[in-house]
Amino acid sequence: MKRNYFKLIAASILFMPLFALFTSCSGDDYLNAIPGNSTALVSIDVQKYAEKEGSASAQAVITSFLGVDNISDCGIDVASRIYMFETADGNIGFAAKVKSSGDLTDWLSLQVKKGFCSEVKDYGGYSFTVLKDSWVAGYSSEALVVLGPVLPSAQAVVRRQVAQYLAQNEDEGIQASPMMAYLDSIQAPVALVVQVSALPEKFVAPFMLGAPKDVDGSKVMLAAGLSSGVKGCIVIRGTTFSPDKRVDAELRRSREVFRPIAGDYLNSMSPSSAIGVFANVEGGHFIRLLHSDKTFQALLAGMNMAVDMDNIIKSVDGDMAMIVENTGGSNIGLLMLAKLGSTAFMEDIDYWKQSCPAGTSISDLDDGAYRYSGGDMDFTFGVKDNQRFYASTFPGVDRLSSVQSGWSLPSAADSLVMGRRMAVVANVSALSAIVGPAGSYLKALAGGVQTIIFIME
Repeated sequence: MKRNYFKLIAASILFMPLFALFTSCSGDDYLNAIPGNSTALVSIDVQKYAEKEGSASAQAVITSFLGVDNISDCGIDVASRIYMFETADGNIGFAAKVKSSGDLTDWLSLQVKKGFCSEVKDYGGYSFTVLKDSWVAGYSSEALVVLGPVLPSAQAVVRRQVAQYLAQNEDEGIQASPMMAYLDSIQAPVALVVQVSALPEKFVAPFMLGAPKDVDGSKVMLAAGLSSGVKGCIVIRGTTFSPDKRVDAELRRSREVFRPIAGDYLNSMSPSSAIGVFANVEGGHFIRLLHSDKTFQALLAGMNMAVDMDNIIKSVDGDMAMIVENTGGSNIGLLMLAKLGSTAFMEDIDYWKQSCPAGTSISDLDDGAYRYSGGDMDFTFGVKDNQRFYASTFPGVDRLSSVQSGWSLPSAADSLVMGRRMAVVANVSALSAIVGPAGSYLKALAGGVQTIIFIME
């Protein structure tokens, strides 16, 4: 099954209200019901989260979403951390501790009349229902597991799968996994550990930088903690690691390529910018890191047929940014900005013009920039102030002028990004437009916050 990150977002919005008051405490046998081969695991300490966001707002969400005033008698242990996970076949799951299976059955029976779930039935020694027509929920005296979303025709198969999870012992569940050990070490209200291979394909490459070429994304993990902390922002701090000592050593060494961000391009995003990736590198070291990654190596090979992108990147010495723009609907454009240590590559442009592949060309523009067109690529590039390079897939945009773009990070967030090795900034409104129907889920998950900042530690 093709994994879809936005299934996780949609699922979190559906079930966070149900579990919104569940917080952390002792007793972890219910964790055995989480499959040990999960590819992603999220831990939510909602008590700490509610302390930051306000418990009144959490209660309001519960009331509006479920149509109930009180969940204190629902049979769930309201003093237990909740978990979300992704199975090896791409389904999304939830696990919570059960305080009283009888109370849970009674509570669910009341929800049948409201259309929230189907009638509770026994199967294989466990109790089962279907939530919102798409999520199979099974529970024992210790654990509640919810798995989906699934079509009605597949619900019988998923019910058997959930029954198997509920019957697992400690050696079969997630507690024996390195993923759980790393998750427990993250001090944040919401913590995440995920195999890089479980991320959407377009997001995998940056997290594989530094891994050996013979290693796939199942051997590299991304660990992150989410918190608020800055008004108007969701801040995520993360790092990559591997249970394989050789791979982990390579990942650690690769971080030395990234130097502290100076902040030259933090104000280069516009209202239409969806994502900005910021770093500070010396190009000679950085290009070697890119060529060690299969995805970037293939990308550079294609670009080098048009211009000598290798030589341009080698000339970088300082801050650089890659910005994804929403250019209308689900269409995107790319903008690259970088501080140069040398502009010697500009002397080769006449040669690039002469050696363009058939059907393509490089032409001069009025402001000293150049345009490459033909084939599958059309972009402009140039150098300003003899030290700042830009390349853009949408003409007329260089974002290097002294005029502010009209969109910038909240003032308190600048200090979070500056001095870090790498940062990814997401503008929720512009990103939501690009991802299509899943955008409504993204906006809901952000809870009105317009900026998400991911900091690579």
